[in-house]
Amino acid sequence: MNLPLKPTNYQAKYNKQLSPITSQILARIFKHSPSPNIITYTTFIKFLGESGHAIEATELFAIMKESHPPDVISFTVLIRILCDSKQLDQALSLIQEMPKHNCKPDIVCYNILINKLGEAGCEELVNKFWSEMKSNGIRPDVVTYSSLVKSLCVAKKFDEALSILEYMEMNTAIKLNTYAYNTIIKSFLDSGRIDEALGILGRMEIRGCSPDLCSFNLFIKYFSDLGEGLQAYVLLKEMFKRGIEASEGSYRMCVLGLVREGKVSEVLELIEKIRNSSICLTVCTWNRLIMWLGKKARINEAYLVFMGMKDPDEITMNIVIHMLYNHGRFDEAREVFNLMNDMKIEPSTVTYNILVHGLGKEGRVREASKLVNQMEADEFISPDVITYNCLLDGFCKAGEVEDACKLLLEMVRRGCNPDLISYNTLINGLIGVGRVEDASRLFECMRGKLAPHSIPLQRLLMEILQEKRCD
Repeated sequence: MNLPLKPTNYQAKYNKQLSPITSQILARIFKHSPSPNIITYTTFIKFLGESGHAIEATELFAIMKESHPPDVISFTVLIRILCDSKQLDQALSLIQEMPKHNCKPDIVCYNILINKLGEAGCEELVNKFWSEMKSNGIRPDVVTYSSLVKSLCVAKKFDEALSILEYMEMNTAIKLNTYAYNTIIKSFLDSGRIDEALGILGRMEIRGCSPDLCSFNLFIKYFSDLGEGLQAYVLLKEMFKRGIEASEGSYRMCVLGLVREGKVSEVLELIEKIRNSSICLTVCTWNRLIMWLGKKARINEAYLVFMGMKDPDEITMNIVIHMLYNHGRFDEAREVFNLMNDMKIEPSTVTYNILVHGLGKEGRVREASKLVNQMEADEFISPDVITYNCLLDGFCKAGEVEDACKLLLEMVRRGCNPDLISYNTLINGLIGVGRVEDASRLFECMRGKLAPHSIPLQRLLMEILQEKRCD
């Protein structure tokens, strides 16, 4: 979007006052047409709104008014943008401004306001605009009625909401569709009124309005969020029977519902269905599944999920390496680490920390030390206190406390201050090899390091190492 501004007097007038994004959009407008019309402006206002730039959209609307009186379409576009960005007061101000430009809200404009005000619980304003549109001779349509029902549900007036639905069903002039029913179903589900929502689903069927993907997804999400994954899975299977193609959201919500309910067999079955479909779950969802299967000790299945992924990321690799190390599968963990290079995935400090910790647990502390040396020599990755603590733990468990002391000295030299875990690890290591006096001295150093006459850590460690050489 970084376009140079054309040196027009019009843009020069506003350039210092406008945000950079609005200035760049103006450049595009004038590049598109030397004399932009209201359609051009409205198109770019809509673009700004869809890009999440409500302030800039309002700014461009104000510029447009300098040369082009806004029409009902441009007003409605900006009102929708402001409503979507929760700026209801500004949207209401625009409605009040419309008569100054000989504009009146149309059915689309009213529907947007009633819908968004209803969601916000502004019942009085909903009623105001409902009455206003009818007094202006605008007949409410199915969207208007659906928005009114939503408003009543937000206000917990469910009996009134059902009465409006009954009126809609009886009125032949209103063609009920899945949007209307889904709007009402969602309102009931958001309020936790599952029985009423299921009743609406049944009414859809009776009226010959078949539930669609959105209808099923609403219920799948509801049951999944409650941790009732099996019920969500039943609905997903019902979708398949009806020939409705499930979306990524359908599969994701259902599988996470099964995860919450702890249904391993069903999760694995659904993973297989996903594999055989054209749907691609996000890497975040796959990562969560691998981690969950690992916690359930289903390592083989988790590893198969990993191997079937098309685009694993660094987090995926970390999860798998950590899982394999935790279950004693050290060689496989190292293989996954080596795979990162083949997959062009850069390991992070977290990745190395997992490896260092795993190698230390395995007793392969020399290999862990080499990894830390690699990190210290790397231009982009540096060991942190966790890295050093993992290696310290490995040295101490191996009884190599001198190397642990040297490592602590290296930490200080590199500006990585030891923390409580660092001290405790080395203290326990010294005790483990019978050097209780040195452990006590280190404890006193830790406890009194802020005291005026305390021994600096570096000096104490050097003394411990010197004493060992003198033994």
